[in-house]
Amino acid sequence: MSRLKGKGKAKDILPKSSTPSSSRLPAYSRATSSPPPSNTTRDGVTHAHSLQARLDRGRVSCQLNRQLQAQGEAKLREHRRLMQEAAKVKTFDCVICIEKYPEQYSAPIRSCGHVFCRNCMKEHVQSQVGQSIWPIRCPMCVADHSRTEEHGGEFRPVP
Repeated sequence: MSRLKGKGKAKDILPKSSTPSSSRLPAYSRATSSPPPSNTTRDGVTHAHSLQARLDRGRVSCQLNRQLQAQGEAKLREHRRLMQEAAKVKTFDCVICIEKYPEQYSAPIRSCGHVFCRNCMKEHVQSQVGQSIWPIRCPMCVADHSRTEEHGGEFRPVP
């Protein structure tokens, strides 16, 4: 300790290299208090942006899914409504073309009660007129020869 008496203060004892000086600090610590962004920080920000974009796409996808589901449900409700309306409409089966038609599209024959669609009846009448057959008879009764006498007798061509 005798050595320290003559030399002065403790700071004089420390080596010069251990004292902090502004020339020894890196450039970024002199200019700002925080270190420059590293690749890790930039990668984290990029990753955060990509996650946000993925979430945004997921939200948009969910919204589109909800819209499509709502549209599908609306179409289903409309289909059910139309089916209920169709169930209210009385229909008949044409025995010639074997199709189902609404009753207002029917062409009934008064003498026998058979019912055909308008198209089939029109074709039958045109065929009978083209062959000069008069009177025009029910196509079902003509096909059933046992009933022909009941509904106008035998075919007679128009003179």
